[in-house]
Amino acid sequence: MGKTVIRYSEAFKLKVVNELESGKLSCVYEARIRYGIRGCGTIECWLRKYGKNHLLCKVVKVKTVDEKDELKKQKARIKQLEKALADAHLDLIIEKEYFKMACEAGNISDPDEFKKKTKFTLTHRIRESCSSYISLRTICNKVGMSRQNYYKERKRHRKKEIDTNLMIELVKNERRQQSRLGGRKVLNLIKRNLNDSGISIGRDRFFNVLRENGLLIEKKKSTPKTTNSRHCLPVFHNLVKDAEITEPNQAWCSDLTYIRTDEDFMYAALITDMYSRKIVGAYIGDSLESTGCLIALDKALNNLPKDKHPIHHSDRGCQYCCHSYVDRLTKKGLTVSMTEINHCYENAMAERVNGILKQEYELDHTFKTKEQARVAFYQAVELYNTRRPHMSLNYRVPAEVHKNAA
Repeated sequence: MGKTVIRYSEAFKLKVVNELESGKLSCVYEARIRYGIRGCGTIECWLRKYGKNHLLCKVVKVKTVDEKDELKKQKARIKQLEKALADAHLDLIIEKEYFKMACEAGNISDPDEFKKKTKFTLTHRIRESCSSYISLRTICNKVGMSRQNYYKERKRHRKKEIDTNLMIELVKNERRQQSRLGGRKVLNLIKRNLNDSGISIGRDRFFNVLRENGLLIEKKKSTPKTTNSRHCLPVFHNLVKDAEITEPNQAWCSDLTYIRTDEDFMYAALITDMYSRKIVGAYIGDSLESTGCLIALDKALNNLPKDKHPIHHSDRGCQYCCHSYVDRLTKKGLTVSMTEINHCYENAMAERVNGILKQEYELDHTFKTKEQARVAFYQAVELYNTRRPHMSLNYRVPAEVHKNAA
């Protein structure tokens, strides 16, 4: 069986580099463990390409005999200090973990009985965090538990641990491509793999596993959205406000959003099918003029069946009201619809798609170059269409719904 090749999105690479540079991740090893990144040199390559070289390891060469002797003395002293520190650190970890577990359990009437019942859990936690420099015998002696009893308890917990580890790995695999995909959608995507492995898990336990392993998604702050509707161009009535959308290519919604780069702003034009939620037209450029919107429209029209004439819905931005855009729609037989009063609310689906791409696919990140932003944008659109389940679609992906219902 061939070696599996794992591909990481541009936005994910930049996210890891930024967290290392900002200090959110203390070292490359922590980044590898948190995100399940394989390969010793993978993150170093990302740092060389996107980050600052001062984060990479530097080699100090010792040349003279005096320097070598001094280095040996320092190493011996470090070993003594490390041993003393390990003993003190172990005592601190034991007390800290006991206190933490007691607080979590709550309503403890007999602390000694509580300690007796939780010896295996405490020993296992300490061993997981300190296995590289503290032996199991030392941990068991400090806790007051025999190694035989530990292994007996571990056998009983093994099945649950294996299930949890498999779930974590499946979640990390999905998050490598869609780093901010919500828990319910991730569970739906990995459910088949869990069933094949004989694992049955409910929503609450799954979220507990995510919470315990730091895999829940933190909510980002919202940003204000504006539309330039102060112009003298013709506008149209809202035709989708009370319409019942029953099939693909019945109605499209459009919107324009910005992406930050160190070079300048980029502007992304999107057209979304209102039934399947599929992005049928997308383009990113460095101009706020209607050219980008027209290119996205042409991409959508190229894949539109000849017998379909959807309603094209948008806000009253000048890019969608200009004569060249409206003429293109009418020549292709599309009906024009626009928001009237509450621009954001009357074009909620298009705003939602913008939010998903920015919140879940890291497009709200400030990219270093326009080319990085362009690559990340098209990767996000592809993942959104082919990998992201929607609750409104009964946890199916937009491309599948669009194709099957067409």
